[in-house]
Amino acid sequence: MTALERAQEMMTTPMGQLPIMAVLYARKLLSEVGVCGEVYLTAYAAYAQCVEGLACDDDLYKAQDPEFFKQTQYLGIDIRDLCERAWATAEAKGFHEPSDADYGFAARAMDIVGHLAEAVEHDRADDDNGMLGSLYLVSGDADSLARYPSRNYVKGDSFRGRMMLAVTEIVEAVAGYARGDITNVAEELADLMIRVADTAKQEGIDLEKAIRTKMVQNENRPPMHGGKKY
Repeated sequence: MTALERAQEMMTTPMGQLPIMAVLYARKLLSEVGVCGEVYLTAYAAYAQCVEGLACDDDLYKAQDPEFFKQTQYLGIDIRDLCERAWATAEAKGFHEPSDADYGFAARAMDIVGHLAEAVEHDRADDDNGMLGSLYLVSGDADSLARYPSRNYVKGDSFRGRMMLAVTEIVEAVAGYARGDITNVAEELADLMIRVADTAKQEGIDLEKAIRTKMVQNENRPPMHGGKKY
């Protein structure tokens, strides 16, 4: 498939199913030259060349602004831009449409995770009574769970531990949101990103590359990622 053939295919694709980068570039061209079908074809052909790596054998549709895609996709990630792009992808794929009621099970699961996160925080403070109290809320079998921290080290425990600390930041953000304390929510989300970044460095993961790759994958997935409820 050539870039132009891919662009023609995208012309018949519903807007919500198009890659976000292609839509953003089309909007850029529209703001510069006005509205016409040829602009969309040109934008989609450029996207196919610069992002999907397809060849273009028609000089009229050769990509004229590859730097747009490089700046947005391949260079360092700007946090504000990342938030905008993540939101736009979720909006286009329908993930902002489910109501609170659709999240009923997930919300209940979050309550359980919250109790577990509280148990971890009590354990960090060496508060055995608090830890046991939180565990009873989860399972009613605190004795067996309480023995978990004292078992012999198993490879991967430190990674799982760091992931659980990331979960505690999510739980604290949820608690802040319930109180209407958006400043605290922002702090906890920042802590979450810091913990994730720290873990990525610890494990030798190129998080920037992983985010760029995953954003493109998400932008090219079908609405609701193929039929998920939320």
